[in-house]
Amino acid sequence: MTTMTERERFGIAQDLAARLLYRAISRREFLRRAGVAGLSATTISSILAACGGDDDDDDDEGGGDPTEADEDPTATTQPTALPVIPSTATPTEASSGGGGGDPTATEAEAEEDPTATEEPAESGGNEGGTLMIGMAGEPPGLDPGALCNVNCHTVAMHMFDSLLAMDSQFNIYPWLATSWELSGDMLGYIFTLREDVTFHDGTPFNAEAVKFSFDRIPLPETGSTSAIAIIGPSYETTNVIDDYTVEVRFTAPYAPFLGGVTTAFLGIVSPTSAQESGADFTQNPVGTGPFIFEEWVAQQSTSMRVNPDYNWAPSIFNHSGRAYLDEIHYQYVPESATRQALLDTGEAQFIDAVPPQSVAAIEANDDQQMVVASRPGASKMIDLNTAKAPLDDLDVRRALHHAFDRETLVDTVLFGAFEPSSTPLARSTFGFDESVAGMYPYDPELAVELLEGAGWVLDGDVRTRDGEEFRLNCIIGTAEEDAAIAQVLQQQWGQVGIAIDINVIAGTAQTEAKRNGDHHIGFKIGVYQDPDILGIYFHPRSIGGFNYTFYDDPALADLFDKGIATLDPTERAQVYSEISVLMMEQAIMIPIYYLSNLSAASASLTGLVHDTAGYWWYYDASFQEG
Repeated sequence: MTTMTERERFGIAQDLAARLLYRAISRREFLRRAGVAGLSATTISSILAACGGDDDDDDDEGGGDPTEADEDPTATTQPTALPVIPSTATPTEASSGGGGGDPTATEAEAEEDPTATEEPAESGGNEGGTLMIGMAGEPPGLDPGALCNVNCHTVAMHMFDSLLAMDSQFNIYPWLATSWELSGDMLGYIFTLREDVTFHDGTPFNAEAVKFSFDRIPLPETGSTSAIAIIGPSYETTNVIDDYTVEVRFTAPYAPFLGGVTTAFLGIVSPTSAQESGADFTQNPVGTGPFIFEEWVAQQSTSMRVNPDYNWAPSIFNHSGRAYLDEIHYQYVPESATRQALLDTGEAQFIDAVPPQSVAAIEANDDQQMVVASRPGASKMIDLNTAKAPLDDLDVRRALHHAFDRETLVDTVLFGAFEPSSTPLARSTFGFDESVAGMYPYDPELAVELLEGAGWVLDGDVRTRDGEEFRLNCIIGTAEEDAAIAQVLQQQWGQVGIAIDINVIAGTAQTEAKRNGDHHIGFKIGVYQDPDILGIYFHPRSIGGFNYTFYDDPALADLFDKGIATLDPTERAQVYSEISVLMMEQAIMIPIYYLSNLSAASASLTGLVHDTAGYWWYYDASFQEG
């Protein structure tokens, strides 16, 4: 008898949750099928709680009951395929020094390691102390709904609360919302809100604050980047039903929304402070979170202090009330050696973007610990600008695939810390399709054949066609890892007669250069529980935004549109399988490796918790005595 994998069992749970939610099966039939599938009692109870856990056994059609929140709310274990699914939406693009308008990653991403802290660590709950963090990249701003990237999210998540929360196991919990339900027409999400929450500026949290926070995202003056991608193209408006009830409306069914609303990108901002500060709100953020913004010194640091009145944490954490730490201080240190030195000397107790070559030394140090969190979404990848010659030629793009030896790159540059990837989506992401893996094996002879067939003839060390050299402009930020990868590409593609010019552009200038199509190639990652990370980065409507491939294909656009509007998990998975196949057949990007958030901390730091997307929370964190 074949043993069912956890991923397969989770897929069954996704399908049964959808059928129960939409009353396609009765409660009795759900329990029967769940038992046959071997789902745990905890999973069954969680799904019942999410989909209306009464004792009725009717087959009436209609939306599910609101998810009830009590003193110890039960997580709803639901799939990324559904509109009520935990699909943590945190699109992030690689190049730590990059920042700019895109969600740009700063961590050196590593494959999951046995030392990873995958479950919430038990915290002694020692109150007090300041956590000093050495962070590789500085946020472009601290307004989650505006210009915000992964660096912004990493900091802002401690100052802004979201309507819902998600743990590392794809479970969602009440937070600022106590319950939620899908509207009868499947175009709206109705949230009942807490009535005891106050913003850091003393104003009350209510339905108007939710409406303000969401409605401002699409406004041009907001300058939204990540949030506008997450709230989606079909967002219509947020309606205030009463002081503590809102309905978020879409023009079409939008499957990824409830996952997106668990992230800080859709965190709730103070309407009063946002309106008073205007464009300066990004330097003076005000939310309802466990920590209160204190100071931001450009290119140096950001500080926040504990919110003494905080008493509405979700159940993903191990305690309630105020956070244990008194203060958090982020120091922006792009050089990995300098960050490591801060940890070694005790000047910092947590650092991100640990380079793979440092892992062994940290593991051998009794005073330090590795903290690793796997990250779903898209692979680390190479964007190919399909609108710029010579990459407008499909055979040329396929030649680049065959001339790329990702295994050697991962083993040498990244010390084997990652799993090489040849698929657009990460394995842990809903809709992952194994069939596209290995579509372009490393075969430099075939690469040469394709290049020559396209008219590129070797002339000395570099190929030429019609008197033009085959020379690619590679635009990267200041991330050390991206520089190393670019140098490997220089060497590998140089062997088949392709020259690469590496241009390092820091900050928003890099973003603008790629949006303008000045590049041939660039790097990015996509951290997102929902497979629509591919739509965010490759839909034709994202050209001029996050789509740096400039690939404009109506067939691909139709698939992306279908993917976010399809609620049935089986059908939705098939759509993203077709998307992966089409993307790889057209060779618009080159996968490199699967992602993890690789960080390190002092051994005395306990209580670290991460969400499904691999972001680290410090709400439970404290320092052990002795």
